[in-house]
Amino acid sequence: MFSAQFNPHRVMSHRLVPDGATYRTEDADFLKSTYPDFYPTDVLQDADGSLLVSDTGAWYVDACPISRVAKPEVKGGIYRVRRTDHVSPDDPWGERIDWNQLSDVKIVALLEDRRMVVRDRAFQQLTGRNVPIDALSKHVSTATSAESRVIALRAIAQSDQPNSADALIDALDNDFDVVRLTAIRALADNVVKGAIPKLRRFLESDSPQERAEAASSLGRLDAQSAALDLLAAAEHAGDRFEEHAIIYALIELDDTAVLAKGLTSESPRVQKTALIALDQLDYPGLRAKHALALMEREDDALRGAGLWVASRHPDWANEVTGFVSERLRTAALDDAERSSLQAISGAYANTEVMQNAIASLAADASLDEERALFLFDLMDTRTGSLPEDWRDAIGNGLGAASTTIRARVVDAINLHGLDSFDAELRAIAQDTNDSDAIRIAALDTLIARHPALRPEELELVSEALSQRADPGMRSRATRILSQAELALEDELTLATEMIPSADALVMTGILARFEGRREPTLGRSLIAALNFHPTIDRLLTDAQADRLFNGYPADVRAEADGLRNKLIGRDDRLVARFIGLEDQLNSGDVGRGRQIFFGDRASCSTCHAIGDEGGNLGPDLTTIGLVRSGHDLLEAVLFPSASMVPDYTPFLIETADDIHAGIIERDLPGSVALRMGADERRVIDKDDVLSIEPSPVSIMPEGLDAELSNEELIDLIAFLRSLNNEQWLLPEQRNAGD
Repeated sequence: MFSAQFNPHRVMSHRLVPDGATYRTEDADFLKSTYPDFYPTDVLQDADGSLLVSDTGAWYVDACPISRVAKPEVKGGIYRVRRTDHVSPDDPWGERIDWNQLSDVKIVALLEDRRMVVRDRAFQQLTGRNVPIDALSKHVSTATSAESRVIALRAIAQSDQPNSADALIDALDNDFDVVRLTAIRALADNVVKGAIPKLRRFLESDSPQERAEAASSLGRLDAQSAALDLLAAAEHAGDRFEEHAIIYALIELDDTAVLAKGLTSESPRVQKTALIALDQLDYPGLRAKHALALMEREDDALRGAGLWVASRHPDWANEVTGFVSERLRTAALDDAERSSLQAISGAYANTEVMQNAIASLAADASLDEERALFLFDLMDTRTGSLPEDWRDAIGNGLGAASTTIRARVVDAINLHGLDSFDAELRAIAQDTNDSDAIRIAALDTLIARHPALRPEELELVSEALSQRADPGMRSRATRILSQAELALEDELTLATEMIPSADALVMTGILARFEGRREPTLGRSLIAALNFHPTIDRLLTDAQADRLFNGYPADVRAEADGLRNKLIGRDDRLVARFIGLEDQLNSGDVGRGRQIFFGDRASCSTCHAIGDEGGNLGPDLTTIGLVRSGHDLLEAVLFPSASMVPDYTPFLIETADDIHAGIIERDLPGSVALRMGADERRVIDKDDVLSIEPSPVSIMPEGLDAELSNEELIDLIAFLRSLNNEQWLLPEQRNAGD
């Protein structure tokens, strides 16, 4: 197979290779171009066997939001690709064949013609007339190529002749596996119940693909006699694809008596199959003990299945919670089990037994740091007011020796909007011996309820705002300032001292507090500071300027006209910068670009991960060089809202009190967890949600490129283009060879 890949400027070849009950692909570049305006959008096979590649060029702008730089003059084209030894067949379209005069035998023979179009046309002829099934069946048995046999078998499957079902059954004994697989599927499509005995035997085939297809077809045929065979086949299922086919077939058969026997099987894999199927069938006889039988196994897949089913049954809390507690105390938890335990905690969070279990664990001083942190993750799954014991555990965590735990506790207080720890948080904010990060986090948690800042707290926030080494702390400091009650004198200081050097990460938050103000002195100071900023035209738009000065007197608004003049042509200048940089994309230095990515000014690693290092607010970039060209990467940096990765699309969640913007991190039945920044999350009760809509604005702020020179931008793009999952490029190796 071939695929046209628009953004990476290439066509790839994909060779299908059987892999268990499914397939994998062996992928390779077939056609690749460094020309930035080559955008392949489709690849087709022509009648002579050559490939046609369509290239839309650079005019495709309006329908593709990733493109902000129009080049209507680059029209693209259609390219023909042939092998160098290609010999075109005579009459590739079969136009000289008199199709109406051909006999049935000759049409069947054309199914092996080397011309693709002729084969397809022969198939269409076969389905339009009643060619004897015997002739087609003979071709299925004797044709040289497997492809030709499959085409003939498809023609039989579409026939309404009386003996077509027998021919499909006979094809189950074919020499070619692809023919047998086609027959298995066709028998289910045509509801040939007479094939059930033979299909049952395929459950013991040496081929995992045949076993999976047979299981699927038996379910579709409602083969009640095969229920025991399907359950037994689960013992030897080779992979999840085959296992799924068996489980789904058993669900379709709906034989709960057979499945109930499977719950007591000596085979844990049969138990797992029966448990999942019965759970999906809402079988009333299912009990917690059946899930616990698997949860207590050492095998991760078996234990995971038991945990998943248990998470769907809150009424099992009394029996299951003991197991959960024991796992939390003693087991090494992988990501899959942590996810399952979070699901169970969310399902059982309103039960007294689960609340007591988590409280007991939280009070255990011997619990290691990793488990203690995970307990707070479990608490986050609950909506509404927290149990008193949980609040006590959170309060006790504020006095933990571990800075990591204390920081996580402050995050939990903020997340759940707890106001009973305000005195303790204020003490943390005042403690000069504590870390600045925790002190800022404490103030961030307090500011919504207590907007007045003490002088020493304002000094702390101002210092944090200028600390380039910690972008997360700077974001929190900005949020504090945007909500704080400040004296006019302090606001003037903020305007004159902070704004002239503010970058994209903090500028929007700082300016938000000045919107709607009316004091002329403040307005003039603000104008002067913004005019002094060297890259203000990248950080401020016309619309933002209008909102910012709308509330000030007319004479102040008039003074702001000079600032607005700087913003005129902002997008044109940005496009010009893009065009100027595009020709230099191949001249960047990967090593310098790596330092910029992990450095303080660009702050890329705050939100993006490479390998095991970096943040998770934005997409993982470990393999970005495989799927994005330099042209596209440069567009993404300069125009971050032009396109967004689907899994990282920001959403606006409206409640009665506020509108929250961020990435949906976890969607549970009763709540939604929203990540609003590198260090900020919110758990929102779904009962409080009025609407959830995608946001048109990326969480990556515009203007980050303003911090970088042209040379630095080119180096950064060079580093991003080099990211192809090779070990030497991962962050822990980034200093190797420097």
